[in-house]
Amino acid sequence: MATKKIAEMEAQRRKLDREIKAAKRAEAKRQREALLSARQALGVWLAESVGADTPEAVARLREALSTGQVQAHLAAKVAAESPDTSAQDDDAQPSESSDTEEHRSEAYGGRDA
Repeated sequence: MATKKIAEMEAQRRKLDREIKAAKRAEAKRQREALLSARQALGVWLAESVGADTPEAVARLREALSTGQVQAHLAAKVAAESPDTSAQDDDAQPSESSDTEEHRSEAYGGRDA
């Protein structure tokens, strides 16, 4: 009788473990999708705010922003105004998936972000 109860409890534990893993995967996916959405919205906002309304204009905007000096300035601003997230990065969050890379490529007309 005790052996049967132990086996049932172990089966329950395995089921719960699977449910927990699925919930963690779903949450990580939601976070990746939210980040991708925010990045895309930023790109749209930036392009619209400077009147980059053609693929060529967006490419020129990207080139203008791709200088090391501009990137360093923006990175410093973001780092200064953001809470420290380095501890969160250590939580084994998966990096952007190939799905995200595809969306990014599509968002930039086939060019890498």
